[in-house]
Amino acid sequence: MPPFNALFLPLLGGFICVSLWYPTRYFTLRSDGYRLIFAASIAGTCFLFLSCLLNSCCKPFFWYTHLYNLWRWVVPLENTGRAAFAFLIGASIWWPLNKLGNHVRVLSDQLAVDRVIRHKKDPLETLLRECLGWEMISITLKSGKV
Repeated sequence: MPPFNALFLPLLGGFICVSLWYPTRYFTLRSDGYRLIFAASIAGTCFLFLSCLLNSCCKPFFWYTHLYNLWRWVVPLENTGRAAFAFLIGASIWWPLNKLGNHVRVLSDQLAVDRVIRHKKDPLETLLRECLGWEMISITLKSGKV
């Protein structure tokens, strides 16, 4: 059983990924409290599972033994290597996924913004999103201010 301090690293990696990856970025900007913690913990759990899977696949390789022994020498705690690798996956996977968003429209930044605005259904945000491409926008308030 890994120490609970080691579970902080995958949670932090999940938070970094969820807050920087385009499809989840604007959801987490609007989230607070438990929703943000749950989103980060789900992503961190996925990264920890991926880390454990890659760990078991890489055991037969020669370089893995040296890397494992080096990590055990630096950090002598059990199972911290998997947690640190999950953090590294979470802290770095968002960048290539965002670059993939330039080629795949579903993962793009603009579509993520549109999805969040449609989900919230705030009339002002919907109006401003529709008017974004226009040259001039004039809004008159009830008090007569423009």
